Amino acid sequence: MPGSNCMIRDGDMIARINRLCNDIGIDTMETGAALAVEAELDSIYES
Repeated sequence: MPGSNCMIRDGDMIARINRLCNDIGIDTMETGAALAVEAELDSIYES
């Protein structure tokens, strides 16, 4: 989910994010969703 939710199309970058999440023991789907929400809120409240 870090790729599709965050508009990342680079397969290598998605794999790196997935590996990082796995290494530190966090869920990749929840992480992708949280990052996508933060990016959306940032774009909404950007002044």
